[in-house]
Amino acid sequence: VNDPQVLAHPPILIASPAETDLSEAGIDAIPENDAIQIQWELSADLKGYKLYRRAQNEDDFSVLRTFNETDSLFYDSQNITYNTRYFYCMEGKDKNNNWTEPSDTLDYMLVVKAFNLYQTAGDKITFHWQFHDFSPEMYFLKLYDESTDDLLWMSEVQPSYTTLEENVEYNWDGRATKQALEQNRFYRWRIDVKGPDRNSGSESNWQRFTVE
Repeated sequence: VNDPQVLAHPPILIASPAETDLSEAGIDAIPENDAIQIQWELSADLKGYKLYRRAQNEDDFSVLRTFNETDSLFYDSQNITYNTRYFYCMEGKDKNNNWTEPSDTLDYMLVVKAFNLYQTAGDKITFHWQFHDFSPEMYFLKLYDESTDDLLWMSEVQPSYTTLEENVEYNWDGRATKQALEQNRFYRWRIDVKGPDRNSGSESNWQRFTVE
């Protein structure tokens, strides 16, 4: 009697990071476009991967894409719509071309992005943005030094609920790593929206500027 063939372990999809995590690995929104980032751990036992997706209004999973052994990241922008939850799971192909059992299922829902980002100068630089749709749970303003890619300030901003436009002064919460921004230096910032449901949100396009 032959021993039953032992399959490799399923791939491991990386869960959604917290909004305050410095690492943005895992299932998440991205600033560049309306897409959901899917990321998984590479396995030496697997030489290929197959990604499945199901929308909340669909009954069954369908194959979204296949990958080779060196792939570990994918941006899903295929027919993605706001306020729709998408579910993902993955199978791996072992050295004998057998497919593993499905991985655990992860899910995410994109919401609309904050828009019309701009900053104004005064006693302190003030950051402005607009948002429409529902009332988000929280805004996260993330400011980076463009040349070093260092995160200089991450600020949690409560929605005002009274107007489409929000604004805050630089370092109003005392959490910035620098008391003042330097002149003639390039910076970039964006607004992350935390949605009202678990694993939901968006990341605005980057806004770049220099201090004169």
